[in-house]
Amino acid sequence: QPVVRPSFSDRNEVEEAVDATDLGNGCEDFDGVLQPPFPTIRIIAWKPRLRISGRMYLAEQQWYTLDNRRLYALQLAAMKYWPKRVGVMVGVAPRLPGQSH
Repeated sequence: QPVVRPSFSDRNEVEEAVDATDLGNGCEDFDGVLQPPFPTIRIIAWKPRLRISGRMYLAEQQWYTLDNRRLYALQLAAMKYWPKRVGVMVGVAPRLPGQSH
């Protein structure tokens, strides 16, 4: 998305969420884990279809989020803790909403 709205659907501001995001204890891979004031972001593993020179290809599997504003807020919050390596808990969706298989 080229533009991120400055507020969530519940009218809370993204910047307020960034300020309210704390850094919890780390683990093996991270110096700390972000603890945001909003629900866990949802991600999905997906292989997008690509059309190259008229032929269809499946790209390599990548992670995509279903919650762009939350991801944006988490990225801004992570920058507050630079140069620490920070992570965040996510929820993995088994498929895109509305897909039957």
